Amino acid sequence: MNTKNRRLWFYIMPLMLILATLNWIVLGYLGLLPLPWETESGPSISDQVKHILCDGRLADLPPSATDVKVHSWEGFFTGGHYLMFRASPEDIEKFLATSRSLTPTSKSLSQDPLAPDWFTLNTSAGRLFEIPANPKGHNCGSVAVDEESHVVYICVIWS
Repeated sequence: MNTKNRRLWFYIMPLMLILATLNWIVLGYLGLLPLPWETESGPSISDQVKHILCDGRLADLPPSATDVKVHSWEGFFTGGHYLMFRASPEDIEKFLATSRSLTPTSKSLSQDPLAPDWFTLNTSAGRLFEIPANPKGHNCGSVAVDEESHVVYICVIWS
């Protein structure tokens, strides 16, 4: 291989490697190719619940929690986590009191288009709390309590 060809190969090979990597990432992001950090089964529901509560700086799930549902979505540098559970009124009050990040708010919430169908916020029948962003500016969200059905809705957004 002469010097001219070697020099050309020196510039083209890294470019080809970069393009192949970007292609793999874009196809993976679009769901056309599995990414190495994705698993078939994914994390368990209890692990997802712990993750959401930790990110939102919230208390542990109450002992009487039933009908627990979890949904998450992720994109480049952003994502959202949704959690719903039903519990006794006493356990809901204890959960709210021990969740250090919550601040009551009178803001109205609109239905998030990326939220699952079961995440229906009925704030007219309850209370609404804000989860302010952490010191790094991430993991903000809201907690809505439906007093009639004793259901708690949690949304934590990271970016």
